[in-house]
Amino acid sequence: MKIAFICKYSGNSWDGSEELWYEAANKALEDKHEVFIFLKQRQIIAEQFYLLEKRGAKLFFHSKLSDNLNYFQRKVKRLFQVLKLYKEANPFLVCEKLKVDLICVSQGKTFDSILNPDLMDFLINTHIPYVLISQQNDERYYLSDQNFENVRYLVSKAKCFYFVSKKNLELAKSQLVLDNFNYKVLLNPAKTLSNISIPFPYFEIPKFATLSRLNIYEKGLDILLKVLSKKKWLEREWKLSIFGDGINSKTLEMLISHLNLSEKVHLMGFASDLNKVWASHQLLLLPSRVEGSSLALLEAMACGRPALVTDTGGNAEIVKNGYNGFVASYPTEEHLDLALENAWITFNQWRELGENASISIRGLYKDSKSFYDEVITNI
Repeated sequence: MKIAFICKYSGNSWDGSEELWYEAANKALEDKHEVFIFLKQRQIIAEQFYLLEKRGAKLFFHSKLSDNLNYFQRKVKRLFQVLKLYKEANPFLVCEKLKVDLICVSQGKTFDSILNPDLMDFLINTHIPYVLISQQNDERYYLSDQNFENVRYLVSKAKCFYFVSKKNLELAKSQLVLDNFNYKVLLNPAKTLSNISIPFPYFEIPKFATLSRLNIYEKGLDILLKVLSKKKWLEREWKLSIFGDGINSKTLEMLISHLNLSEKVHLMGFASDLNKVWASHQLLLLPSRVEGSSLALLEAMACGRPALVTDTGGNAEIVKNGYNGFVASYPTEEHLDLALENAWITFNQWRELGENASISIRGLYKDSKSFYDEVITNI
């Protein structure tokens, strides 16, 4: 069997949105299927792609020569296209030549990959069955009239459209003005489920941790820091460690200093050892404005830590206020401050909430089907 995975990875750091298709690709290779990975051409690609290649996957780069042209060269190219003197081949046509049995299109945001003109054109015309993945959705986003009908057609044609949260699925239905398509909600794979819960650490002061891409807007890090810079929080004793890397690391460092939080908030870089993180921290803070199904949340809860989250994406589908964590109704300073205050006054219950968190997550995964098993049933 031949399976092609078209991923969104474009040369930035590897993040949780890649784990679902990556796990499926590895299982497919273990079962002796042929696996083809499509990604954009970049000088630096993540180690995970080399590991897949070493295990037998074949890598294809779908950027065109014209993607690297300067402004003048792009203008000349456009003129030649208008005059019908120049046309580049669609890089996804190789799937037809390879006689692929199934295509899996993994998207960070709900429609970002299929809005690629080449991929859109290919999927519209191909007879190869395909499935779509959405790892995130944003209520601010609606399709332009130019792309609306094509995307609705692609979604309707898909064997299945997989979402990682019910809330993001319902938002997509609204964005597409479409209810009648094949869809399912699946959990992202968590790394720590095979481990026993890590003993809850006791400290004289609460120790918070945030694990995420350092994208200030999407992850709501500015909201969190502004709340923690309020007088009542500055007067209290606590520590926050922010783990991760991303496009806003320098800005975040400056914001921490600007809000006089340098003694309480520390940037720790990427965390490779989750056991070590949760051996020294007690509560996950996830103040996201935009979310799918956060791996940091799933893994923290599996390790026996409660979480404070905003009601975005699938957060509130997993975290139940006062049982295994705390939920801020909206990603605003007012609502986050209220949730933090509720957490603060129940500090002596965090260990019990963490135990409930571990039980909750393991129960969810016990009853769930892996994406790989879902993919195989679609062939």
